[in-house]
Amino acid sequence: MDDFHCVRFETPAEFFEATKSYDDSFMNWGIGSLNDFLRKANGCVDHGTLLLGIFRAEALLLTLTKENPHAPWKLCVPCCAQDHLDAEIQVIVITLLCSSLLAQIGPSAIDQVSGPEGLVTAFLTAWIALLGSRGRRLHLVAPIFSWAVSYATRASLPPLCSGTSAGGFVTLAAEPDAVTIAPLHVNFVMTSPWPGTITRDEAVAFLARTISARLTWVYRKDDEVAGYAILGRVTPRTISLRNMYVAPQHRRQGIAEAMVRAITRYYLGVLPSGAEHVEGSPSVGIKEEVNLLVEDPGAERMYQRAGFLFPDRTGEVLSGGHDPTTGRKAWYHAVWRDIEPEPSH
Repeated sequence: MDDFHCVRFETPAEFFEATKSYDDSFMNWGIGSLNDFLRKANGCVDHGTLLLGIFRAEALLLTLTKENPHAPWKLCVPCCAQDHLDAEIQVIVITLLCSSLLAQIGPSAIDQVSGPEGLVTAFLTAWIALLGSRGRRLHLVAPIFSWAVSYATRASLPPLCSGTSAGGFVTLAAEPDAVTIAPLHVNFVMTSPWPGTITRDEAVAFLARTISARLTWVYRKDDEVAGYAILGRVTPRTISLRNMYVAPQHRRQGIAEAMVRAITRYYLGVLPSGAEHVEGSPSVGIKEEVNLLVEDPGAERMYQRAGFLFPDRTGEVLSGGHDPTTGRKAWYHAVWRDIEPEPSH
């Protein structure tokens, strides 16, 4: 293990510098979430911000980050590390990560962890075994959430469609739209696979910020907002399509697909994008990848048609799902898991 080492970054700036050449959609969950947190906090670092990376010589193999005490740990592996993280190396990396966490942060360091399913489960299993050897008995809890991650690039985009049967158009939201979109956003928050609660006033305030940042999109139909989408987790090379919601009365008309296609093309800098009344380049710059998380496997086909590199699940064996430029796997299944103390007898 002489060439493997764990680095604990003291500042986000150090972390961003060390990961800048690994900024891809597989790293967006960690890098982008940290960026979002810092923007909301006006750049102030929380005392609970913890940032670690495992390297082999100079090559980054994975990161484990926690942007604030209330967030889950985020375990990320860059796309290029797929070529190096075989079963044997994975054991070495996880063993090193566990021992480093115990030495640097302590036995209470780990609670909820999110990231690639196999790696998260292997890491938590190793952590439980390590603490068990020291007399602290823990057990794995069933996944809290699960989802699939993939991305689109310029090379993966299909030809632009002429429109939808709904008869509307996709455009950036304007300031007055915050009030109009708020009821849709409240419904999205309450009915999402990660349900929460939000008041109308809180929704308006949140939307005002994302609209001001030019990260909120709407589908307008007959002077009505039929659906909306919000982008986030912005990094120098990537951006994530985070919220996508169509009002129930406007569903099954191709609105969601039209929005995904136009928004993806716009942030990838591909013209025509399919968006209307939108001038200039993205406020966050043109990106090399647009990524998203999908909780419902049934929705993957729609995203595939828009250029996202999910695999074909129609046969007995998965097929496709590879980056047309690099040939690497372009998706992964992710989980959010927790550990708990064993009940006392």
